[in-house]
Amino acid sequence: MPSRRPSNFRRPGFTLIEVAAVALLMAILAGAVAWSFSGPVASVRTADVLDRIKTFDGTARLAARNTGRPVTMQFDPYEGSMTRFDDRGQGEPFLAYRGVLPSGYRIERVRLPDSPATAGEGRTTVPCSIDGRTPTYAVCLSGGGKEHWLLFAGLTGQVTEVNDESAVDAIFETVRTGPRR
Repeated sequence: MPSRRPSNFRRPGFTLIEVAAVALLMAILAGAVAWSFSGPVASVRTADVLDRIKTFDGTARLAARNTGRPVTMQFDPYEGSMTRFDDRGQGEPFLAYRGVLPSGYRIERVRLPDSPATAGEGRTTVPCSIDGRTPTYAVCLSGGGKEHWLLFAGLTGQVTEVNDESAVDAIFETVRTGPRR
């Protein structure tokens, strides 16, 4: 029995080649969009991690002022952690907070004015007095393909982002010797 369809009849729809071509174009466009957003996303993640470190310092100072007891901040580059110990007046410090940086970010060094430039390979402890004062110190964060330095003013807790370690050295020299006249 012969077919009733005319020989030039085509089913409506797309061929496999057409569907594959459209899928390939969509994949290329999706990759281009993802690639274009990778820079801003990394920048936002870095800003978030820097804010975490700033907040850690601020809450430690606030806890010391509110409780009237000294607080100790500890930075551990190997664990990528920031830990706060509160003095409860019972001899042993109380672990009040422990935060870990997200993967891809690392605390490279924590510098105090009297520490050498190579310091910071191990845990660094920053004491905080009952009125929320610390020594001036700097934290070097690596991640997002860059190094970022945060400088914390000891008396006020004001945070300044500095470009590199030489700027930290210059500020620490001024802290040690006083301003030039």
